[in-house]
Amino acid sequence: MSLVKYEVQKKLQQYAQDNVLQKTKFLNDPVYMLSDHQGAANEVHFSPNGSILASCAEEIILWSITDTVKSIGALRPHSRAITSLSWYADSTKLASVSADTTICIQDIPTGTIIRRIKTHKEIINTCQFLKFDQNLLATGDDANMIYIHDIRTKDAVMSRKSNSPVVSLASNGTSLAVGGIDGILYINTIQQNDSKIELMTRFKGDTPIFGCSFKKDGLYCAVVTADGYMRIYDNKFYYQEVDRLIANERFAEDQIEIIPTRCVWSDTNLIAAGSTDGILRIWDAENEKNPILKYSLPGHKGSVTGVDIHPNYPIVASCDSNGSVIVGELGDS
Repeated sequence: MSLVKYEVQKKLQQYAQDNVLQKTKFLNDPVYMLSDHQGAANEVHFSPNGSILASCAEEIILWSITDTVKSIGALRPHSRAITSLSWYADSTKLASVSADTTICIQDIPTGTIIRRIKTHKEIINTCQFLKFDQNLLATGDDANMIYIHDIRTKDAVMSRKSNSPVVSLASNGTSLAVGGIDGILYINTIQQNDSKIELMTRFKGDTPIFGCSFKKDGLYCAVVTADGYMRIYDNKFYYQEVDRLIANERFAEDQIEIIPTRCVWSDTNLIAAGSTDGILRIWDAENEKNPILKYSLPGHKGSVTGVDIHPNYPIVASCDSNGSVIVGELGDS
């Protein structure tokens, strides 16, 4: 691992909704703005144990998360921009995909590349370890292809061609959500015994999907689309209504250019979504049919591309198209 240190600029702004000085419980300061990546930052993800934040652009920067935020170092496993990351369940491995069309699996304690996979022929946009078997990694590319690899080997164990370039994947149990340029959310099931990715249902739309994320129980799926909407679909197999769209929240203007903005649905029923207006928005989705906008958080100078919520604490991370990463503790709304 290349231990290049990245400076942290503290006290950018507080993550509360008024002018009262925010008191923090977990971080020493309410907000940390981290020094710029080389090029646009595409995603940020906390490790499952919450101790490390990984952000990606031309390189991957690892940040330790305690009561402060400090750089651990940088990883450079790819020759072109890194588009997506996914953590292994025990927080010791990190998968990355890139515009160089390769997949890399890295050992975090040593910084070494365990495996480099070259199945894809076009730019890879997204990757996701599967929840039911963490040795399986799903990836999607510009050629409409979805592959599932067992990271212990180099060969794909399953594949399926979608109807458009694949931009976002989400996993829950054996379900795999696929969002892409055609605007249709596809829900697939992984048939491991038959080595098949089988399409179960599709939720119709006509605007490119840039991000998708399941609720923890897998019964609902949130998406962020290019027309500035956060939408929630009912994914229950016994749901009788023809239209499964149950929430439709407009929060930004239509995007003129394609800059994927991700979303995440946390275990605490918060949905965070990026946007092209530089605002990170977070909804309380305890009632899936009536999500309430709880935070509109400024600070980014470019499009907010990646978002994540800490697995244990009210801490949120986001990144933008200018290469900045912001980590902050959520105050009372």
